[in-house]
Amino acid sequence: MKYQRRSKVISLLLLLSCTYLATMSAQKTEATQPPQRMRLCISPTACANLTWASDHYDGRGDNETEVSSRYWITVWKTDHVELTGKTAKAVDGVYPAEGRFHGRISPSGGSLIDALYDWRVGYGKSGTADFTLRWDKTPSNVIAAANTGRTETPQQAKTAPDVPPPGALPPVASRPKAQANEVAELTGVPGALHQCEGDQCTRGGGGAVWLFQGRTGQAMWHYGAVASLTVQKFDGHTIIIHREDPNPSYSSPRFADLNKRPDGVFFADYVGTIHGNRIDGTVTFNGGGKGTWYAAIPDALCEPFDECPLDLNQFMRLGHNAAQEKLYASALHCFLIGAAQGNGEAQSLAGLMLRDGHGVPANEGAAFYLLKKSAEQGNYNGELGLAQMYEAGEGTQKDPQQAAFWRNRAQAQLQQMQAQQQQREASNALGALLFLGLAAAIIGESGPSGDSGESHSSFTSNPNEQRMQRERDFDYWSHGGTNISAPDGYRCATGPC
Repeated sequence: MKYQRRSKVISLLLLLSCTYLATMSAQKTEATQPPQRMRLCISPTACANLTWASDHYDGRGDNETEVSSRYWITVWKTDHVELTGKTAKAVDGVYPAEGRFHGRISPSGGSLIDALYDWRVGYGKSGTADFTLRWDKTPSNVIAAANTGRTETPQQAKTAPDVPPPGALPPVASRPKAQANEVAELTGVPGALHQCEGDQCTRGGGGAVWLFQGRTGQAMWHYGAVASLTVQKFDGHTIIIHREDPNPSYSSPRFADLNKRPDGVFFADYVGTIHGNRIDGTVTFNGGGKGTWYAAIPDALCEPFDECPLDLNQFMRLGHNAAQEKLYASALHCFLIGAAQGNGEAQSLAGLMLRDGHGVPANEGAAFYLLKKSAEQGNYNGELGLAQMYEAGEGTQKDPQQAAFWRNRAQAQLQQMQAQQQQREASNALGALLFLGLAAAIIGESGPSGDSGESHSSFTSNPNEQRMQRERDFDYWSHGGTNISAPDGYRCATGPC
């Protein structure tokens, strides 16, 4: 009897233990596995009902069927939950609202505590505020681990809005492995680099912005050089980039080795090692001179803009060069950033590219918004592009009267610019009307244009500008960490030789 009673007690204890462990396991699963459905509120009257959709959450307002926002899981742990979210449509005519939502799962589960979200719309609006996130803790609401799949950021997901956020670049995560002697899969190459040579960025000469679309890229340095780039190797650990500066331009032919390149093209080869979001390496100039270089892989290109290595005019020139090489996604990034700074020319070019689907799928609403902003500043390309949209009813209702009004304004301005062009030296006129040639190619109408190769040149006949150019050259070659011999005239820029 004692043995039977003892056996029953042991059985009862085992049963209680199993029940307790099962309960704890269920509670742990509920806490550590994301739910299928949640409710997110940023105010008592602004809420979204989130439903899991294979790799992200679709957000819908109460009594709504259309998806108004989307959310991606970045982290889901008891002590740290983080989601990134994006509205399905632009909220200001151009940019969607974006947010990073983070907090901790409450001790009782089913909600977040210390919940804050950081939001932004384009460049001009951003902030931090609190929010609530609640969900049903029942096991039937838990996403099975096998169904969570790979979490994605808004820039990666196919369901993200068409208009790229300002400065957003292709993601650098998940860099593919390259086979021996092969260029790696092009999707892993960073979309942009903030680049420096030697101690250029700390002592003089400034830095550079390098843009890539696959293995092809364009670069511009603060001191005036421009270059075409080719990624020769990328395996997630090592990157090799070949640089050639067009002739004529800042570095070609004056710093070229004519024995190696009779065409007068200055060239360089950069080898770097990638550590997280930084690259460090060595550079070989003209196949001989050695130097060092480093670069940052930015999460957002030139944001904020006052920390960008280039000024607005240089950034626009970089976008123009990228467009000339048919790197439309890179060019659009430049123009959208310029548009966010209020530049009318950037607004017009970004609008035309969004209208016609250069760089991203066409977005007539965003195109109309940008072209109208540009036209209101008196920009020729904006006026003509806006007239065309009113004529075709693209992004707005057809309006023949508005179309005629803006077309007439554009024509009057074109005649004025042509008259001004006749009064200037040819090189200055080409510089002033640089973007008209690009816009004319995009919108398919005639306008003033010139030799696009001239846009690469930084030569000037102005004595003061020549002196400043020599000083920039001196800064570059004396502080750039290279042993290339600069011409005597540039070594003596700051005083007598």
